[in-house]
Amino acid sequence: MILHDSASGNDRLIIMGSKELLDGLARAKLLLADGRFNVEPCLFFQLYSLHCELAPGLIPAAVYCVVQSETRATYDRILDAIKALIPTAAP
Repeated sequence: MILHDSASGNDRLIIMGSKELLDGLARAKLLLADGRFNVEPCLFFQLYSLHCELAPGLIPAAVYCVVQSETRATYDRILDAIKALIPTAAP
């Protein structure tokens, strides 16, 4: 499901995932991130995923983000949006 859509022209950010995995993300002690290029629709530049360790060896992707740029500001926007989705998390 779409959890966040900035819907802002040239610097659009869409975050997809499930509410259940957001809960896991909020409680996780280990977070991992991965960025993939050239695998997303041509409107976007990068597919970025955020993973959390739910149990030893069980590290699913909690959210997927598609973004139109790879700047520090873009990654800050991703983290700000995630924090807004799970305000109880303490990254």
